[in-house]
Amino acid sequence: MEITENGFINLEDFMPKGDTFVVQMLPVATKKATETGIIVSTQDDSVIEDRPNFGKIVSVGPDCERKIGEYVYVQKAMGYDLEMIRKPEGVEAYVLLYEDAIIGNRIS
Repeated sequence: MEITENGFINLEDFMPKGDTFVVQMLPVATKKATETGIIVSTQDDSVIEDRPNFGKIVSVGPDCERKIGEYVYVQKAMGYDLEMIRKPEGVEAYVLLYEDAIIGNRIS
């Protein structure tokens, strides 16, 4: 398994086991970007602070009852951060979770 330069797991080489699943956390703006693209932090630069709590399931383990494409709400600071990509519009995070981390589904 390859580890990226920022210390996260390369998702192209990762398959969840058992009843775990990977959620792509949808970006939430937490930073401001200048006109030249420089990102200015508006608060603590903590990954946990930045990570949103809503996302889309992108990969499931063989024993998982969740489906790829489901949108779910998860508890903050739950799961294992697999990959983080900082963008001007916010943080794109991929997180490995268990069912217990889910606090709800998007209905519509």
